[in-house]
Amino acid sequence: MKKILLAVIGSALEQKTFRYALQLSQQIKAELEVLQVLRSQDKNPAFIEKSGVYYQKTICKGNPASAITNYVDINRNVIFTIYDASPSAWRRKKKIPKEIKKMPVPLVVVTA
Repeated sequence: MKKILLAVIGSALEQKTFRYALQLSQQIKAELEVLQVLRSQDKNPAFIEKSGVYYQKTICKGNPASAITNYVDINRNVIFTIYDASPSAWRRKKKIPKEIKKMPVPLVVVTA
């Protein structure tokens, strides 16, 4: 089945970003996969839980750019990636890593 990847760095996720990813996945009839990359200072992964909404969640630690690109490389059924840049250092630097720009699937960066 087709998947949309929602990449989240840290333990916070904007409701707006989740709603966008959810609506898009419903429109194109794709599964929603959430990849949450935790930084060393992140405590418990807090996340939106919705009843009646199907999505899978994967939690990993490490370099966010590498985690996202590795995930897409391994999971060939990912057709689209949405990146929640709201709390991210990438947003502060106004720069997206080269690895992310070279992904083989379209990327949307959402900022709140």
